[in-house]
Amino acid sequence: MNAESLKTAQDGLSALNEAILILKSFYSQAGRARVLLQTSADPGFGGAYQGKQKSSGAIFALLENIATDFQRTISKTEQSEADAAAEFVKLDRTAKENVASKETKTKLDEQDLRSTNNNIANTLDDLKTSTGLVDDALKMIESLKPACLDAGGMNFKSRTAKRNEEVAALQKAMCMLTPGKKEGDCK
Repeated sequence: MNAESLKTAQDGLSALNEAILILKSFYSQAGRARVLLQTSADPGFGGAYQGKQKSSGAIFALLENIATDFQRTISKTEQSEADAAAEFVKLDRTAKENVASKETKTKLDEQDLRSTNNNIANTLDDLKTSTGLVDDALKMIESLKPACLDAGGMNFKSRTAKRNEEVAALQKAMCMLTPGKKEGDCK
């Protein structure tokens, strides 16, 4: 739209300048012809149309004002185009920077996602291994329960007495194995 306005204003200014030149040429020639006619000895000579010489100043002022309006339109349009171009460059740079930063962030996020997925897979493998070990330990405990619960039909007091006898025998054996101790020293 600015290009169209600019072309229209430039064409208008060019046409107006051409019209001003034509009119200035006409009025200057008509003015010279008037001077010649006034000095002519033939008072009956009507002569060619010379235009309204006195009113020409107002016409030229009006045309100059219109030319100034065209020039102002051209200047404003060119400035508007320059401002729009500068704004576009700024916007384009900002957009490219935003796109680049978002692409970089996306790449980093994808790397984090891969790392997290690997950590999850490793943790699940570790959990599976640990669960297997716990299951094996529970099976072992279950297999040992009958031996612990069925201690040859002994009750709690009998088992405790038997255990105390075993502890005393082990302590006597340890004492006898200690260098410098004699059998009589160990009870």
